Amino acid sequence: MRLEDFDDKEVVDALEEEGPMTPEALLSNHESPRILVADVASGTLRPMAHPDRLVLSSGHAPWRDSLLVEQYRRPPDEGSAHYSPAHLINIRLDAPSLLDWWIAGERPRGQLVTPGDVHLTSAGIPRWYRCHEPSEILLLALAPSFVQHAAHECTGASPVELRNQRAIRDAQLLHLGLALQAELAAGCPGGRLYGEALATALAVHLLQHYAVCSPKLRSYRGGLPQARLRRVLEYMRAHLDHELSLAGLAAVAQMSPYYFSRLFKQSTGLSPHQYLLHQRVDHAKHLLSDPRRKIAEVSDALGFPHQSHFTTTFHTLVGMTPRAYQRQRGRK
Repeated sequence: MRLEDFDDKEVVDALEEEGPMTPEALLSNHESPRILVADVASGTLRPMAHPDRLVLSSGHAPWRDSLLVEQYRRPPDEGSAHYSPAHLINIRLDAPSLLDWWIAGERPRGQLVTPGDVHLTSAGIPRWYRCHEPSEILLLALAPSFVQHAAHECTGASPVELRNQRAIRDAQLLHLGLALQAELAAGCPGGRLYGEALATALAVHLLQHYAVCSPKLRSYRGGLPQARLRRVLEYMRAHLDHELSLAGLAAVAQMSPYYFSRLFKQSTGLSPHQYLLHQRVDHAKHLLSDPRRKIAEVSDALGFPHQSHFTTTFHTLVGMTPRAYQRQRGRK
């Protein structure tokens, strides 16, 4: 198909005839969470990336309820017109190449895409592309409800619509995308709290810079009220062995994840994720004072996903490995 052959009205008419589909059905399936899209012409659901082309997938990440992330290799091909119920962020990872693309409401275009270029497509918007060369893509998918609720004090109940972008340079989106890629590649050692923090930062950045009706995010100073801070800290200490979530901690503080994260750091000097790691390591030091304790036993008791992550975190914060610390304590 040539770029000039695209008829914007025909695609929109086909989308209207097909009827609405639920975001939950389109974003992922429950057995093996994947980023799914719907073909405009047939309404058929399919994964955005073929399983054989996947390099990384967040399908089993502890934060997959917040967003989905996939890295995949795309051969030269021409896709059919499709849409997603999620806001999609594409980040180009490899060498420059020509990309032909069309998005509903805009004229078809051809453009040279370079490493680090970011494409943003708002939920429900039909699009089409043709790749002239092999490429490697990092794809992030956020449900509109997650973006809306990240800072619900400002967005209220209104749906969030984003301005579509093609081949832009956005250092913050690139930084957050690559941080999620690195977390996936390492096996998600940061756990749910870290992934949700990155997802929330991503959502708030989209609201601040790309929302059609940009909400005014209030600036709070002075940290959390003491009663709320005390309640959150007590909750964290009582659940060191649990997979804590940012949304859960924010609920304890009775505010949105975005404002909770900002005010928590103002109060403690650390992000919720960093504070949790410090608390776990402090308790680990107490447990390791018993020379009979096994390192794996301590790691499991404190909710670390892997013993290697526990060892790395302990060494970073204490300056020695758990084994060395235990031996040192045993000599005293």
